[in-house]
Amino acid sequence: RLSRSADALLSVAYAMSSALEKEKSDLASKTRANELESIIQNMPLGVSISRLKDGKIISKSANPLYASLSGIPMGQEERGDEWIKKHLSKESEAELRSRMNGLLKPTHSFRFVFPYLGALDLNEHYYQLDARSASLGNGEMIILTCLSDVSEERRATEELHKSQRLYQAATEVASLAIWNYNIPKKQIV
Repeated sequence: RLSRSADALLSVAYAMSSALEKEKSDLASKTRANELESIIQNMPLGVSISRLKDGKIISKSANPLYASLSGIPMGQEERGDEWIKKHLSKESEAELRSRMNGLLKPTHSFRFVFPYLGALDLNEHYYQLDARSASLGNGEMIILTCLSDVSEERRATEELHKSQRLYQAATEVASLAIWNYNIPKKQIV
């Protein structure tokens, strides 16, 4: 009898230990999920994590910047078609759709820079969309999307190219040559 009671007690203790371990694991998992969500919410670019199942993309997590840039709030089915038609040119729309079709394959990724139509100010805006897909193994896919406004970088790059073209044209018209002089070797390179 004592042996059965001890065995039963050990079984209960083991079950309780297993339950406590699972609870600790669940708590650690929730803590990691909360930490990840905090990181996502505080990133300086628009970030969204979505699931794709049965042809529908559902946003699982999106930070405020992503929601403001894309107009797609967290937890709702993404209405990408509406946003694409409203904010992209026909050429950009066709290119983006082609690239997004690749996301149906696991481990596909792409980067796409496009002019954004519909900004409230009168300046030309450019967005950069980075996306990557991965299979969850149960028929679902997860899609990580980063969306950022790269307008300032684009304007700076265009200004740099314009300045380089003007400089080259000026040196050609003036028949100027540019020399590099290596001071330690006292030599023109």
